[in-house]
Amino acid sequence: MDELETLGQRLDALEEKLLGGRPAKHLKYEEAISRLQASLDSLSAKRERLRVLWRRTEELQKALAPDLFDPPEHAQLFMVLSEQQKILSMGSWLQELSSLLSVLDSPNLLAVPELSQRIQKISKLHLTQKEQSNHTFSEVKDQVENYNQLVCACIVATEKSQEHSKSHRDHNACADSH
Repeated sequence: MDELETLGQRLDALEEKLLGGRPAKHLKYEEAISRLQASLDSLSAKRERLRVLWRRTEELQKALAPDLFDPPEHAQLFMVLSEQQKILSMGSWLQELSSLLSVLDSPNLLAVPELSQRIQKISKLHLTQKEQSNHTFSEVKDQVENYNQLVCACIVATEKSQEHSKSHRDHNACADSH
């Protein structure tokens, strides 16, 4: 829970720096968080697909190893020669994939599922706090409206009282003059 509080404090400080104390209007945290989560999920799924592809290419390399073949027959040789360009392009693609494999094994990408869960928790917390904030705002608004009505009623009563006492004084002054 301390991590969430720290994250909330950091978010508040960042909002203060960005907005300069002005109230935030129409900030769409939920959309940003959901897009981030979708991107992380997509990246995680692609990582798994590349792992499967990597295993298949390793199997293909083992299967195409020259020591596994019997002496080449005419049909096998013709097939390999006809697919030579494709095999070479796949080999270069495989080298590129092997160089990118270290990126997929980085700790940052391995932490994607945990981060996704954290983002879900933070998103739920944000929605709960937003609902609480909206409820508190409506309560404060109602209280301010009640206060304003009471103040208006007091002003009207004071004005009526002053008018009544003035008319009473005028009536007494008029009666004294007769």
